[in-house]
Parts: sequence; structure tokens; C-alpha cells
Amino acid sequence: MIMKSLKIFTLEEANALIPVLETRMGKIFAKREAHAQRHDVLFMHQLLESAEGHAGYESVSPELEREIQQMEDEITKLEKDVEEIHSLGCIVRSLEKGFIDFFSYHHGKKVFLCWKKGENTIRYYHSSKDGMTQRLPL
Repeated sequence: MIMKSLKIFTLEEANALIPVLETRMGKIFAKREAHAQRHDVLFMHQLLESAEGHAGYESVSPELEREIQQMEDEITKLEKDVEEIHSLGCIVRSLEKGFIDFFSYHHGKKVFLCWKKGENTIRYYHSSKDGMTQRLPL
């Protein structure tokens, strides 16, 4: 996603969004986990059907096609959840770890305030060059 302009957050504004982000990220985590499980099951079914196809049977059943379509629909919903977070002015850095950044200034320098799902307040930042692996205390 390309953002036209980044919202500039104060620490207070970013911290005020944490309850909303915690809830939304919790839902995303749950959807992501359900998607991973469904993906694994569908992958195994697809392997079996592919093997059957090589033996002369129909290669993809209508049921498997429906399941694949449902999974694709779930991915679209997950993308919309991420877009909702972006619409708040935040940047989702990692769905796996729950990292979200907020463009800000710290001691007159452009930085990203860095929050991780589960943290009560924003206590870290990183420069725009270093990334989230270089989280520094505020």
C-alpha cells in the first residue's frame, strides 16, 4: 500500500489509538491463525486430489474449489482489516509479530514511534533508516 502522506502523531495521539489497535490486531491474529489452519488442510486435500488426478480421477473437486474461494475471500477481508489500520494513519510493519509504527518527531528528528501488540503504551521508537529491529527507548 502506498500512502499519499503520513499522519504525524504526537506520543499522546498514538497512545490513544492503542485500545483500538489492540482489538483490531487481536481480530487479525485470530483470522490469520484460522487462515493458516485452513490453508494447511486445503493444501493436503489439493495434494490428494492432484495425486488422484494423475491416476485418472477428476483433479479438482467442486468442494475444493469452493473452499479455495472461501480462503481467498478471507484473505480479502484480512487485507481490509489492515487497510482500516492504515486509514488511521498507522503503518502495519508485521502481522506476525504485531508491530505498528506511527510517524512522529523525537528531539526534532523524523522517527517512527513503535508499538507491539500487547504493550500498554508506546515506549520505543526507531529512525526511518533503522527499522523495527533497532527499537530504542523513548
